[in-house]
Amino acid sequence: NPISFTDSNYGELSLRVRGAYSYRVIDPVKFVSDYMNTGSNISVDDYIRPRLISAVEKIIISNNGTSYTKLPMVINKNLIQEEFADTGISVNVFIEMIDLTEDSKVKINKAMQGLV
Repeated sequence: NPISFTDSNYGELSLRVRGAYSYRVIDPVKFVSDYMNTGSNISVDDYIRPRLISAVEKIIISNNGTSYTKLPMVINKNLIQEEFADTGISVNVFIEMIDLTEDSKVKINKAMQGLV
């Protein structure tokens, strides 16, 4: 689902973040305790992914008013270690691209042509 973001240059935009991540267990006791407390039979990826998506959304929303082009750097710099500090794992994220919805692309194109 697209995330609403207020860009410093273009106003309200809708975007999607695409990327990859890797993780490493740094505290096995914390990890096993936290992971086992989920109470369900899910894979480690299914355990990490929702937290990761939530963390990315929070960072994007908390950076409203900046340029959307700076988001990959902001996400990589601030995101993951805080969200996963209590889990015993370290997560690294690589943001491949910020994908704008068609409406947002049209809005930016009009702005760049001086039509907005």
